[in-house]
Amino acid sequence: MKRRLECGHRGKGSYCHRCENEHRENERQVAREAATELQQRLAKKEKQAIKQAIRSVAEVDPIDLSALDHVVSLQAKARAIIQAILNGVCYRRFRGKRLLCAAHGDVISVPVGDHYRLLFGANPVRPLKLIHHETYNNLLHSDRLRSMHRHGTVSGR
Repeated sequence: MKRRLECGHRGKGSYCHRCENEHRENERQVAREAATELQQRLAKKEKQAIKQAIRSVAEVDPIDLSALDHVVSLQAKARAIIQAILNGVCYRRFRGKRLLCAAHGDVISVPVGDHYRLLFGANPVRPLKLIHHETYNNLLHSDRLRSMHRHGTVSGR
């Protein structure tokens, strides 16, 4: 015969199976949430460690590559191109070009991916700046590039 249990449900057993199942499910949910929180904390620490490693590598870069922070693979490619050219590899191996205009003849442009260009001074070969291709296109048609080689920087964005 069914009787009323302590929880208010009715049953024949010594305890309420329905409440017991709910209790177990709540415990599982709490355990899942704790595991998820732990994974999130570990992932956050991992990301912070990666960012710190990237910052420490960026400190030794000869030029600012922070424009490529969002694309780590292109940043690594830019570092490899800079290192190779400084070690004597010809810039043409990386599809680089000496700018054709006589006023810009001392500047070498090397593409990094589809949207960025590395600019090098030609005599002696040294990295000057990493710029977006739109800035590069505007720079070609201005007088700012003439002063870049003299001062070692590019004004603008």
